Amino acid sequence: MNPSGRKSDSPRLNELVRQAAASGTGKLMIPAKNPESEDGKYYLDAPIVLPSGFTLLLYNCTLVLMDGVYSNMIVSEGVFDEHMTAGDELHDIHVIGIGKATLDGGNPNDLTEKTAHRDGRPSVLRNCPLLFRNVEGITVEHLTITNQRYWGATFYYCRNGKVSDLHFFAANTMPNQDGIDLRVGCSYFDIGDITGWTGDDSVALTALPESDAAMKVEGKDPDIHHVDIMRVSTYISGGHQTVRLLNHDGAKLHDVNIYDITDEMLPGKAQARATVVIGDDHYYKIRAAAEGETDRIHVRNVDSHAKVALEIRHNNVTNLTYTGIENPDGKKVVFAEKQRG
Repeated sequence: MNPSGRKSDSPRLNELVRQAAASGTGKLMIPAKNPESEDGKYYLDAPIVLPSGFTLLLYNCTLVLMDGVYSNMIVSEGVFDEHMTAGDELHDIHVIGIGKATLDGGNPNDLTEKTAHRDGRPSVLRNCPLLFRNVEGITVEHLTITNQRYWGATFYYCRNGKVSDLHFFAANTMPNQDGIDLRVGCSYFDIGDITGWTGDDSVALTALPESDAAMKVEGKDPDIHHVDIMRVSTYISGGHQTVRLLNHDGAKLHDVNIYDITDEMLPGKAQARATVVIGDDHYYKIRAAAEGETDRIHVRNVDSHAKVALEIRHNNVTNLTYTGIENPDGKKVVFAEKQRG
């Protein structure tokens, strides 16, 4: 029994996934109403684990993370394995909402970046509602994600992905309530049609191999590349950035297109720091990104109400282009000292 005392639906749903995978259908639809709960919602105290070649359909249903647990909601198989190689790569995992499908992170817990691994607590990555690692061919679309306890939809060493039509609601009730995070080793992704509120960055591409050593995949490089980020219109309740690009410690970040980005500042609320941020002189463990390691970044059509529309925080960004940057309430483009515009 979990700390809340409520019956968990996790064992039953995981058994249905196992049965569907074993039967060869590779597909499970979770219906709108849970017959085993009074309110029709599904309650999780452990993640739904998806194997290769599997499609999970969420039909007008709501999945809620239970109080007092440290758990993801949906993950790829083996996501926390200590040793993973390129040969272990999973393939074709899809999570698709139909109608109004909601992942609700429930009430905050005490697991944060500062408390992780203390007093018996696990990695803070256990707080990500959606977490995938080492997957080729991945789709996450048509979902509402609310009250996430950490980064909303998070990917490590995944390629050929589509993340679209996600609506977030996070009122900054916990630190680091990002929307979508592509971490080390992700490539060939389309991210688009993202709306709602995020507590931290709405879309972040972050290649920090030293910081993410626990999620390393042997035989794969840590670079992030060939990513399109489009049609993102969000409010940042924590005052951070709408789109953030960051790489250090030898990882490259290149061939990224960012376009049609809007930060939805609300009346009476403080301005966000920036709408689009590229690079940083912080967060590295060995060395900052060298010249040419943040390369071929193209930004167009940014409708900003932040303090800065487009901010370049690192001196070594190369082959940057930008056009259609608008900001009636702040600065349009700000470069790091010595960075050429």
